[in-house]
Amino acid sequence: MSKHIEIRLDPLTDGFTENKAAVNAIRADRHALIIATNGDFRLTDIREADTILRELATSECSGSIILEDVPDGIDFLVIFNDHKAFDLEESRFFVGSMLMLKMEGKRLHGLTDEEVYKVKDMMDGRMVTLVDEGDTFSALTLFKEDRMSRTIPRAYVTAAWDKNPVVAKEEARKYCSELIREGYLPLCPVLAFDGIFSTEDTESHKRRREMSEDLLRRARFLVICGKEQNDEVNDDIAIARKAKVIVTSLEGVIGYE
Repeated sequence: MSKHIEIRLDPLTDGFTENKAAVNAIRADRHALIIATNGDFRLTDIREADTILRELATSECSGSIILEDVPDGIDFLVIFNDHKAFDLEESRFFVGSMLMLKMEGKRLHGLTDEEVYKVKDMMDGRMVTLVDEGDTFSALTLFKEDRMSRTIPRAYVTAAWDKNPVVAKEEARKYCSELIREGYLPLCPVLAFDGIFSTEDTESHKRRREMSEDLLRRARFLVICGKEQNDEVNDDIAIARKAKVIVTSLEGVIGYE
């Protein structure tokens, strides 16, 4: 553990790294909170929170813990890159940045100003100071009981996507945002593979489909979005049933209109 600790308030990458990088944090208007184990924090909007959750889900590195505010009956969800966690002696710790949202049922919401200060105090109670080759740093303690909540249910998003890629991506963002607010991690190939595969290359299309199927088999739910179905949606349904992935609709998950 002799690597440099890089904190850029980015839950996707913060943690131990070989190279130093400048801190770049811009305060946002809305109250999704990004907080680092070194005490730095910033506020961001729901769009960036959605992006972080999708990236963590697609990379299959999402970890999470729940902080319970017993007096007020509020649960706060802390999401982080579990690949940045590490074991030391008989305990497990995390160093880096975390995304924090409020849980109400299955929905995720931003924090009020008062809740921002409250969760910062709650996080302080779980921080410890560790020493590595004479250097001290703060780390989040991950208790054994946290491990039950480290995986947020993954939902693969399928639809009869519009042939216009711009429209299709906008639809995908809307569906994924709704699922995130319900407490799911959406896996959506329209967004995950955007700009990676050529739309005119047959081999690229085949490779994209293979990778999409792999994501689907790793999901707990297949969520059918929109009112129309095409051959690709029907193929996804067949794959899901063979893989014992639960098939449902967006209306069935959240009552989406």
